[in-house]
Order: sequence, then C-alpha cells, then structure tokens
Amino acid sequence: MTLIAVSGSTNTKWALFDNNNVQKNKVFYTRSINPLLMNRVEIARIIKKEIVPNISEVDKIYYYGVDCNSEKARAEIFTAFSQNFPAIDCEVRSELHAACYSLFGKSDGVACILGTTSNSCFYEAGDIKYNVPSLGYILGNEGSGSYLGRHLVSDLLKNHLSDTLKQKFFDEYQTSQKEIIENIYRKPYADVYLAYLSEFLKRHIDEPECYNIVYDCFCKFFDRNIVMYDFPKHLPVNFVGSIAYHYKDILENVACEYGYWIDKIEENSLSGLMNYHFEHH
Repeated sequence: MTLIAVSGSTNTKWALFDNNNVQKNKVFYTRSINPLLMNRVEIARIIKKEIVPNISEVDKIYYYGVDCNSEKARAEIFTAFSQNFPAIDCEVRSELHAACYSLFGKSDGVACILGTTSNSCFYEAGDIKYNVPSLGYILGNEGSGSYLGRHLVSDLLKNHLSDTLKQKFFDEYQTSQKEIIENIYRKPYADVYLAYLSEFLKRHIDEPECYNIVYDCFCKFFDRNIVMYDFPKHLPVNFVGSIAYHYKDILENVACEYGYWIDKIEENSLSGLMNYHFEHH
C-alpha cells in the first residue's frame, strides 16, 4: 500500500491506495501541516493522532507540502514521519512538485497552483527548471484566495463597492470592519481568513464589481509570474487548486488574452498524483 499526502494552507489530503490497483483507495483529510509554523514534535503528534489510526499497512509514503522548499523544512517532516513509521521509506517534496506530477506527469509545461496560496514553475523533463517565488500573502500570492480576499476587503473598506454589495457582505459574514482588521493583523492564519472572505466573490460573480476583482487578480498572476518564464508557447499552462477550478471560465479568458492556452484545470492534485505514482513507480 502507498500513502500520499498533499498538504496546503487549509488542510491535508491523504490517499492510501493498493499498489496493484489504484482504484482501491481510501481518501481522508486532516489539518494542515506547515514546517514553518510547527516544530517536528507538533508534526509528529498530528501524524500519530490523525494518520496512524486511519491506516493498517503501508509500504511507501510520498508527502507533498506547503513551505517544503528548503532542506530544513523537508527534514522536519521526514523526521516526524520516521518517528511514527520507522521502517517505511518516505519521500518529502514541495506542494509545487505535486502540481507538476499531477498536471504533467512526464510531459513539459508551466504548472500553477491557485488555491489559498499561489505558485508556479516551468516544468521540463520531469524536473522544475525555474520557479518565480510565491513570496507569501504579504508580498505575493497573486491570484490566490488570500489575494482575492485582500483586494475584496480593501475595496469594501475603502468604499469602492456599491452600498448594496457592502451590505450583502456584512450580512452574510455577520462581521464588522473592526473584526476584519483584528483577524488580519492580530490573529494567525490571516491568509486562510482572507481566502474564506473571498468566497463572497464566487457567490456574487454575476455582479460586475466581483467579476472585475477576480479578473484583475488573475491578470496580476500572469503579469508577475507566467510572463516571466521563457518557454515554448506551444506548451500549456495548467492549473491545480480550488480558485482555478471554481473560476475556470475567467481564468481561461485571461490566459487566452495573454496568448497562452490551458489544457488542464484540477481542483486538487491528489487523484493525478495517485495515477502518477501508480504508473511510474
């Protein structure tokens, strides 16, 4: 049995599947694991409490996680798994690798993540050749849920939205300007909170003001990320993530205007990863 995990900013998706039949699988979810915000003791505790009870046997573990770009971060995750599964081989890679393998397998192209956070890279010959850094929700994350939420809240509180939309927002979230500011500046996981607020845009996407926010944020993603890659234009720019999936029509329109084409948009990378590891390993 093979265990695969994809951990983002919101949660971790797990899949345990039969090495002889990928259709025989078990999928479950746990809280997000982030080596920049947690130490190895906390991570090992989550694995022991939430993962070990969900599996009976496993031969190989592939873990793909947010903020797993450095050797130190990957070592923290690896050590936490080793404490709970000492005799099992475990590989730890970044969330961006998960997107590449799921979207392209052994093919070439630009792989993008648009979920709570955003990221991208040029993927060629089975490896990440170049990556424009994400830089997090303060300096980057263009086009992500947190980025959409940030622009929505900014327009809302600076009175750039109609009175009708403003009232709908405060009615739906039962919140206030003071509470919004406190959640963003004084509480942890502000990016997740902003992504949660961005769901207002999806519910009211027929409103021109909401549509334009999403459209402009996607343009910013292409401006500051995709156009930075020097790659053959016959290769696709593919996406994985809830934001890309739920706004796929707008995303495809923006890509077309920039002269790129999208071959695949997946809500998450788990299914593609299972097929990738089943076929290639």
